[in-house]
Amino acid sequence: MALIQPMRQGQAVKPQTGKRLLLVDPYPRNSQYHLTASERRAVWFPKLSLPTIAAYTPESWHVRLVDEAVQDIDFDTFLNYFALGLLIFVIVTLFYLIIAIHDVPYEIAKKRDHPHQDAIHAAGWVSLFTLHALWPFLWIWAMLFRPERGWGFQHGETAPSASTQDAKLDELLRRVDALEASAKIKEGQKRIEPVAPAAMSEAGAESERAKAAAKRGAR
Repeated sequence: MALIQPMRQGQAVKPQTGKRLLLVDPYPRNSQYHLTASERRAVWFPKLSLPTIAAYTPESWHVRLVDEAVQDIDFDTFLNYFALGLLIFVIVTLFYLIIAIHDVPYEIAKKRDHPHQDAIHAAGWVSLFTLHALWPFLWIWAMLFRPERGWGFQHGETAPSASTQDAKLDELLRRVDALEASAKIKEGQKRIEPVAPAAMSEAGAESERAKAAAKRGAR
């Protein structure tokens, strides 16, 4: 391997197309001297360990030397920006998710022809301002009603279908019509009510008294 040659004045710099290598000379953070960055630069002297390693690398490699006693490496900048971007993404996603799901109970109630559609819609907007604390209860409320079984409180009995209910209604209407027709027929007929026995006895007694009074007048 060729050693790194010093650059001559006026020599063109070749573009680095090979691999990149970062050589770091660490500085002990728990040093007993507690030197500041300016003090470290004042007493700093170059070390030959890293330049020696860089000299044995291929010429196509881009080698960078960093001595933490003179220059600090900020490893947290990328992580800070990454964490900030991730936080913004999560906040925006949660915001749009809350907006998207807040009307789901109302759509379910509207599809099922729920009798409390307006109440569920208003409660959904109220739940939006409470970070959807009421949303699970609204979802259960909307799912509780179904058109074919109502609220589901038949205790195991199946609710009659619409066709069965229509047939029963037609049967009741036919029975009412038959009763009305029979009542009209009975009203048209002349009914002779029998005379009670007590009334007959009273009429006979009166006739006997009338006959007796007539005989007495004839005498």
